[in-house]
Amino acid sequence: MLGLLTMPVAHKRYPANTAFLAPFETALRHEYPNTGDQIKALLGWYGSGAGPWSGYPFYEDTAAQLLSDYPAREIITIVATGGLTPAQLEGAARYLANDVELWNPADAALLTAPVKQVLLARALQTTDTDKIQRAENAFSG
Repeated sequence: MLGLLTMPVAHKRYPANTAFLAPFETALRHEYPNTGDQIKALLGWYGSGAGPWSGYPFYEDTAAQLLSDYPAREIITIVATGGLTPAQLEGAARYLANDVELWNPADAALLTAPVKQVLLARALQTTDTDKIQRAENAFSG
């Protein structure tokens, strides 16, 4: 994925200046001109962490910050279309499980039962209780 992982990053606790994201955005658009491919690349990056979905290294949040520039409906549509790698599915589950209750109701309605099932199934493939609990809270029912 180009040189994204080697570029300098800023900690999410310093959101006042998001100018640090500009090199990532430029590299992402250069490597992946298609918006769908950009989202898939970011989902893969966000899903490549080895630990829990909380208490993770700060650099992992850069992918989430970049994903937040895309409408949730575009991310959900990509998940619903299928064909994602395990890392992309992990990233989608991780990203979409966060603050789902704060979403626009129209976007939240796009999380259909089949999409929720795919995301929950991905989280259940781990023994990490944090991931399982977060996914169950977001995608069950």
